[in-house]
Amino acid sequence: MFQTKETQTEVTENSPIDIENATQLESLEKRCERSSLHEDDTDVDGNGGGSVDGNGGGSAERHVKATDVPLYRALRPLIVSMKIFGLFHEPTLQSLVAVKGPFIADADHGNRGRSWKIGCGFGCLYHLFVTCCLWVYFLRYIPGFWNFDTELELYLKIVYGTWMFQCSCNATIIYLACRRVSKLPKFLLHWHLFCDGTKMRAINDRLDKKYLRKKSLVLSVACLILIFVNIAATGYVSLSPNIPDNVQVFASPWRSYKVALGLLFFHAYSTAAWLFPVIFFIVVSLAIIKQFEKLFRDFSDDITRNDGYAKEIEEFRLWHLHLCEAVAIVDDIFSSLTFIAYLTNIPLAIFLLYQVLFLRLDSAVPFIMHCYWILCNTANVALISWFSAELNDQAHSLLRIAHFVRIRDPANDLRFQMYMLVSKLTGPAVGISASGLVVVTKGLILTVVGVFATYFTLLIQFEMQ
Repeated sequence: MFQTKETQTEVTENSPIDIENATQLESLEKRCERSSLHEDDTDVDGNGGGSVDGNGGGSAERHVKATDVPLYRALRPLIVSMKIFGLFHEPTLQSLVAVKGPFIADADHGNRGRSWKIGCGFGCLYHLFVTCCLWVYFLRYIPGFWNFDTELELYLKIVYGTWMFQCSCNATIIYLACRRVSKLPKFLLHWHLFCDGTKMRAINDRLDKKYLRKKSLVLSVACLILIFVNIAATGYVSLSPNIPDNVQVFASPWRSYKVALGLLFFHAYSTAAWLFPVIFFIVVSLAIIKQFEKLFRDFSDDITRNDGYAKEIEEFRLWHLHLCEAVAIVDDIFSSLTFIAYLTNIPLAIFLLYQVLFLRLDSAVPFIMHCYWILCNTANVALISWFSAELNDQAHSLLRIAHFVRIRDPANDLRFQMYMLVSKLTGPAVGISASGLVVVTKGLILTVVGVFATYFTLLIQFEMQ
């Protein structure tokens, strides 16, 4: 990618502009070579910075573990809670990480067998076992759709079956994210090298670990409370003798109270699979959003201090570019989660609201159940949509002040750097997509609300006719 000295000698005969660009690329390469894996400029084994292979070039190989990444340690309360329910295992990072300039080399597939043996410990097998159990828990429910006594029982089975399908998909998404090198391991490495621990720039942007640890702890406790409440409510509704019909819905295709009591254990894991992946996405999004906000503040302060001129424009552009790359990796992890949330929760919310308004619910218990489910489905979509849209908004926030930057000498490299920065800001939307189909923005949220209102209006019209 970078030009050598021989190439630069040949370029000398061409134009001074090419000479300047080659010099800048060589300078950038030297700064990239000083990239550090740790905040204290030492590697994991306690050795000083420098190339492990002893070549002194732009290539460095270092041993990296997930626990060496500050972001991973900041998310420890949430990760521990997810491990308890078999929804997370230690991601297998590359045993040797090759760094060339501003890029992470491709995964060393030659060490895949060894990495697989090391990674498939108890946590990985437990995660895989829970994921398979959740799918079995969902598949046992399918025969019950052909065996129902009342119309309300069929409707409840549709709602409950769709919810279990979403839980199984969430658990699978997190398992693949931890297992595949191109997903969570790649994100942790990229974040640690270029978004938090890099020495490429003089700007000191460190991760607010206390803030993320506090958020992780609070949200984890909230999830545990919701799991307990959901299990208690489901147990009361399904096992109460005063509501005999609900045991047929919960324990389908069986109708035994003993079976329903045993299924409450799996129901707890399903509830955790419904909650924790969304919370994990929220906390990761918060970490990136905070970095974008710090980038915006530092960029504004730099312009203010220099009377409208930006002296560190190249450093800010690279900082923004690495954060956008982190967003792209997160999108590769959670785009399926967003798609499943839209695919299941929006139709369910419309379906449940229709039942509340037009079906004759015999008692207060079914009415409260339906209202509770509507609230949960709406909150699930709202949280995912809002943080995805906020991530997109922060990724393009520099555009609000980029056009105010003054260029002292139009012939130098600052104008070229500004063109590249503005091109990135005005280019394709940066953010979380729904399975790669559309990026979630605030405009898309308004569209989803309009779709919800439109389809609900159509249902009302059909009912009136």
